[in-house]
Amino acid sequence: MATTYILQLSNGQYYVGSTEDMSRRLREHQEGRDSHTRKYLPVVLLYREEFPTKEEAWVREKQLQGRY
Repeated sequence: MATTYILQLSNGQYYVGSTEDMSRRLREHQEGRDSHTRKYLPVVLLYREEFPTKEEAWVREKQLQGRY
């Protein structure tokens, strides 16, 4: 199972990502181990959507980012 998710950063902006391990990925964001979000801690998980495959989750990520 794969997940597409939206985080709200401390500066009010949003981060959209996808992963096959949501708990690990969220922990990485919250611990500042992601180069895109570490400057804007804390992060808050606003939304998550699950998909059968990582490819489907990636397509949804790009749709939410307006790139697909």
